Order: sequence, then C-alpha cells, then structure tokens
Amino acid sequence: MDFEHDKGYKFFLNNPSVFAGFVKSFVNERWALELDETKLTRIDKSYIGPDFTEKESDIVYKAFIKDTEVIFYVLLELQSTVDYTMPFRLLIYMSHIWMDVIKNTGENGDLNRKSFKLPAIIPIVLYNGRTTWNAAKSLREIIHGKEYFGDYLADFKYILFEVNKYSLEELIKINSIMSDVFMIDQNVPWTEILSRLRELRKTLKGRNKEELILFRTWLKYIIRQRAPEKSATEIERIIEEIKEVDEMMLNITQKLDEAFKEFEKRGIEKGIEKGIEKHKVETAVKMLKKGIDIDTIIEITELSKEKIEEIKKGMTN
Repeated sequence: MDFEHDKGYKFFLNNPSVFAGFVKSFVNERWALELDETKLTRIDKSYIGPDFTEKESDIVYKAFIKDTEVIFYVLLELQSTVDYTMPFRLLIYMSHIWMDVIKNTGENGDLNRKSFKLPAIIPIVLYNGRTTWNAAKSLREIIHGKEYFGDYLADFKYILFEVNKYSLEELIKINSIMSDVFMIDQNVPWTEILSRLRELRKTLKGRNKEELILFRTWLKYIIRQRAPEKSATEIERIIEEIKEVDEMMLNITQKLDEAFKEFEKRGIEKGIEKGIEKHKVETAVKMLKKGIDIDTIIEITELSKEKIEEIKKGMTN
C-alpha cells in the first residue's frame, strides 16, 4: 500500500479501537478513560478551510461518553513548519461541524426547543515536525484585547500531540500501538531507529492481531521512505512473509544493520578518496608556485594534465 505520511497516520487512527486506545493512553483526563470504542462513529465530511478551498476532513469521530455527545476533530499537521493560525483554522472546521448539526436538527424540528444544545467538540492536533510547536494553543491568545474583554471573547483550547517531544522513556511507559508508531516516526538517527526496532520486538508481542496487521503495513511504508534503496525491497519481503513478530523484527534489524554499515563504509571510502584528491591538488598548487614543470607535477601527483591546467588557471583568476 503506497500512501503519503499523513495517510499513514489516518490508516491507524481511522480504526476506532486504535483511536480509543490512543486517546486513553495520551490524554490525561478522566473523560478519556471513559471513551468506549463501541460508541465511536467515524464521520466522513469535506469542509471549507480558512483559505476558502475545500478540504477533506482529517479524522472526525462522534462518540458518547456517559450519554453526552462529543465530536473529536483530529487535524494531522505533518509538516516541518508551525502554523501560527492554528486556533483560527480549527475554529473554521468546528463551525462547519456545528453548522451541519444545526442544519440536521432544524430538519427534525428540534432546533427551537429550549433543551437544544450543540455537541462538544474536542479539537486535536497531531504534529511531527522537527521545529518545536510554539503556536498559541487557545483561540483567545490570538485575539487582540483579551486582557480587557475577557470572557466576552470566544475561546477554546486544543490538545496537541507533538510526536518529537515525547521521550523514549515516556513512549515505552505509555505502551500502546500509537506510542510504537511515535517511537519509529521521531526524528532520530538511524542507529537509534535500529535500537528502537529491537525494543519493539518485546512490546509488539503484546499487541492484538488487528494492531499488528496495521503496524506491518505502516512499517512497510516507513522502510520504503527511509531505508537504503537496495535493502528496502528485501525488508518489505521480510515484513510480508515472516508472520512471527519476533523473527520478523529480528530479520529487519539485521538487514538494516547490514545496509547502514555498508552505507557508512562507502561514506568513509568516499571521504578518504576526497582527502587524497584534496592532498594531490594542494601539492600541485605548491609545485606550480615553485615553477615546477607540468610533466613533473603529473608524475608526482598522478593528476591529469587537464586537471593541472584547470588548477593553474584558477590560480591566475
């Protein structure tokens, strides 16, 4: 399955069981623990964004927590830059959701009842950029005069999941399929990725069959994007063919280890070659300054006549 990065996250979070586990694991609120996956309904809608273009909603769920209707709006912000208009963007999407509710309620004739209330909307932003997220996390923070007009101004806060902000220890402690994903998606060196893949050999054993199927598909995407090209195809084959998790992860890490050692070796060899070439050029420059003839320089440095003439021309410019 060949999908872009944001679709990789959608692949997981479109699964009600994974979404419910994600909220329970990462949101430190009492209501989060009461979220029941069997009472989650995905909403497929398109909304008009702040730039007045139609935007397919990222992930929207309707749920009931203790008979209270709540809508989760998850915006996937999978890019390197921080969007400082985020509260406004979310306000637009939330307003469209409420407009749909009002429209549908009006059709049923219940809109003018005193008991009518809008459903709660919990806005969530999932961000995996390298730059630390430093945008305002509430609407009122980006409105002039908040210190004067206070409660007369509209306001809400959104929940931010910043993938690269969690420490490895935190993710291991959270111990969910989404913390497994964050561990591999974080911006860390490949040597660290290898170490984490080895760590996941233990944790993945505790995941259910559905989560493992999702993780296998997502891992193929990550390998395709990050692994050296020569090893990517072989690793995809390993993921497809080896069904036992521990054996699969062992084979993947071994293959990646071999690939990156070879990659590192080539880099060292290339660096040595560059160093030798640099030394030859420096020697040729010194010899040219001393007026030594080109044939002698060729013999000593093993540089071509064309290269030495190029160096000589550069010295005179």
